[in-house]
Amino acid sequence: RHSIAIKTNPEKAVLKHITERGFGLEAASIEELQLAFECGLPVERAVFDSPAKTRKEIQWCEEHCAGMVVNANCLEELDRYSPESKLRLGLRINPEMEIDAPGLYNVGGTQSKFGVPISSRSEILERSIKPPFICGLHIHAGSDVGDFTANIQGIGAVVQLANAINDYRRNNGIEQQIGFIDIGGGIKADIDKAGNNTGLAGFTKALQQACPDLFANYEVITEFGRF
Repeated sequence: RHSIAIKTNPEKAVLKHITERGFGLEAASIEELQLAFECGLPVERAVFDSPAKTRKEIQWCEEHCAGMVVNANCLEELDRYSPESKLRLGLRINPEMEIDAPGLYNVGGTQSKFGVPISSRSEILERSIKPPFICGLHIHAGSDVGDFTANIQGIGAVVQLANAINDYRRNNGIEQQIGFIDIGGGIKADIDKAGNNTGLAGFTKALQQACPDLFANYEVITEFGRF
């Protein structure tokens, strides 16, 4: 499911064009989310990724956006949702590796403020068996990524974590499984002379080879923007 990042072109005519063709939209703020709904986006095709959601924003989402994907930025944020939440909650994971992204766009390193460090595996597993139960995992390690080798390694690590969570839940008598993995966006747009987007083609092929479990067992959500 391709959810286009609103921040890259927040013009209503553009967003309506995207929405009318069956794509989703990814919002990094509550204002972007409301803009998406003004453009006719169905709730179930929205992805809300703000890393600094207020309690009022969370409450509004729970009251008006049942079925929407909302990615929490940290374990503490999960405790701000109702145990009976109807949102599709995801948890952003920091792969803790350097991605081939320039400067501030590299948000996958050990100093990043975005996501739960993947090294906090035991804490993530313990939190995964408590309500509200997360439905998915999210990774966005960088933007304007050239060499996507490390990016794919990070996604592979998140897939392995999702598999581990599902095993841990089964062992604890919990039926609900991780159903989606949001792999973010950020792959550089490389256009060849024939007009083909070689960056995404190469990325997709390499990802399918490296992470067969991703496409076999999970709904895949993307957040490509400028691309």
